[in-house]
Amino acid sequence: MSKTSTTSATVPVLTLVEGIKVSGAKRFVASESFTQENGFYLWNNFKKYFLNKVEENILDTTLAIHRLEKRSLDDQIRKELGQEHEEIALDHCFDLLKNQSKGQVGLLLTDGCFKIAYIKGNDDKLWAVYAYWLSDDRYWHVDAYSVEYPSDWIGGDLVVSRDC
Repeated sequence: MSKTSTTSATVPVLTLVEGIKVSGAKRFVASESFTQENGFYLWNNFKKYFLNKVEENILDTTLAIHRLEKRSLDDQIRKELGQEHEEIALDHCFDLLKNQSKGQVGLLLTDGCFKIAYIKGNDDKLWAVYAYWLSDDRYWHVDAYSVEYPSDWIGGDLVVSRDC
């Protein structure tokens, strides 16, 4: 009787879906951009740590959109992205979301899955900023979780990073 060796294939945490160019800004003021009129509903942590944020001289860039392949914690996701790619500017996050601020078909899913981006708040700490579209509300709901207390994200969510 012969034994066959079985190796279990390791499922990656992230799969690159697409790269997308986003615009920078000479001056980005979160409180002027993340408004209800622009299609956003903001939750408490986002208001507290991001709404008074101002970014200066943000360059145009290419972001990478990844699909989360399995349930993962922030630590696992960030490790796979790499420290040099994990953080994006709040302006770039806004630029992505505003292009589908009415629920238009596009790169970002508008099916209730989370879109996750790692961004520094006004406390100079990294946060997992997430957005999800609710068609009944017709808004992007936006909030943030501390990466110091890692969140558990489900497979199918999208993760945004600097282009890898």
